[in-house]
Amino acid sequence: MTRLLYLTLLATMGLLAPLAAEKPSPTHYVQLVRGTDNEKPPETGAKAVGPKLTKRLQPVFRWKNYWEVNRVEVSLEPGKKSKVRLSKQHEVEIDLSTAGKRTVRFYQDGKLVSTSTHPSGETLTIQGENSSPDSAWFIVVRRDKPKE
Repeated sequence: MTRLLYLTLLATMGLLAPLAAEKPSPTHYVQLVRGTDNEKPPETGAKAVGPKLTKRLQPVFRWKNYWEVNRVEVSLEPGKKSKVRLSKQHEVEIDLSTAGKRTVRFYQDGKLVSTSTHPSGETLTIQGENSSPDSAWFIVVRRDKPKE
């Protein structure tokens, strides 16, 4: 009986160990967005941002249109940080090294433009920078997958 219990315990541990090891890392979606008054995309491949993000941006910023220029999906474990290049000029670092916090650093041409820290459970972080009188750049870090 003891031998059967021992074998059952070993089998159970062997089956549960891979499940514990496969715990998914939190996924973050990083968008490079350009705000402009132009009706046409600012560059080839850019597409209008989804309605949820538009609803967050339009009441705060002056631009009529917001275009997603690039999007990167990042899986990042708590306690770690990762830097992601979105274009030749734009990078973002997501830092989860402080428990319960998400720090986002926005870089342009290798220089730090802005830093913000929020609770890690917050779904959206938006940081921006004016590039010209005709447009502005925004970095959006979010947990929910953007709508097409």
